[in-house]
Amino acid sequence: MAADEPFKRYEQAGAAFIDAAVNRLNGLFGGASDRADDATGSREDRREGRRAARGERKEHLIEVIRSEVRSQLLQLGLATREDIADVRSRLEALESRVRDLESRGAPRGGGAAQGPPGTGEPDAGGANS
Repeated sequence: MAADEPFKRYEQAGAAFIDAAVNRLNGLFGGASDRADDATGSREDRREGRRAARGERKEHLIEVIRSEVRSQLLQLGLATREDIADVRSRLEALESRVRDLESRGAPRGGGAAQGPPGTGEPDAGGANS
């Protein structure tokens, strides 16, 4: 259970961040629906205005949370999808190159085993020293 402790603290910090973000957004946009009620127009127009304002607040909150999660993941040093995709494509390119070299008959490991560097003699044991 000790290994889970850093993640629990991270989860608690994330929850505190979300609460702070929601409170801040409520402070910024909390009066929007009251102002919409004061505006002229039909009841349906006011309802639609409140729905639009709620939708905008929701989208803004989601983007703020996503941005913070990205920032926290970067600080933890976790790989992103893009990082993994990059490594995967490099690995596939290397595997393809190895297959190509093997099909041409190139020996694996760079050639015959050689003796100590600079002697130009074959290694008696068949492996590099």
